[in-house]
Amino acid sequence: MDITLQYTTIDGQQVIASCRSIVYLTDLARVQPGGMLPLRYDPANPQKIMIDKNADQAGMQAALDRQMVASGTTTQEMIDIANNGVITQGVILSAQPTGNIINGMGEMTLHIKVTRPANGGTFETTVNKAVPQASVAYVQPGSVIEVYYMPGNEQKIAMKLRLT
Repeated sequence: MDITLQYTTIDGQQVIASCRSIVYLTDLARVQPGGMLPLRYDPANPQKIMIDKNADQAGMQAALDRQMVASGTTTQEMIDIANNGVITQGVILSAQPTGNIINGMGEMTLHIKVTRPANGGTFETTVNKAVPQASVAYVQPGSVIEVYYMPGNEQKIAMKLRLT
């Protein structure tokens, strides 16, 4: 299959490049517009890419984290909260676009009710988050999302948004 991808290099360069790859039926759902695929590129020639069929989940997440920090889409603090915080669920109470565009994504103000897993208590917080177009449907009022927070500082949360 000939695949054309748009990606951002670690130094923030936006690139559109194509490659040819064998795609198995089990992977076909990921090879759709808006889908995310692990890839490797030559920093000296970013047009030279290949799908990384041996990518491990931890390595892909680390690469994505580095790119998101470099692009300003998130901060190292948010990644640390996601890696070390308490995982729980939150319910979107309201979602409003701010009008800002960050790295091609619309920023939204999200008011979220978070459940503490230890005792079932809740707290509310409001965050501004750059939301990929593919995730907008999952941050509507009433949506349940995965949330991470640090006990003792419940106003700062990190969240995991679905892409498909």
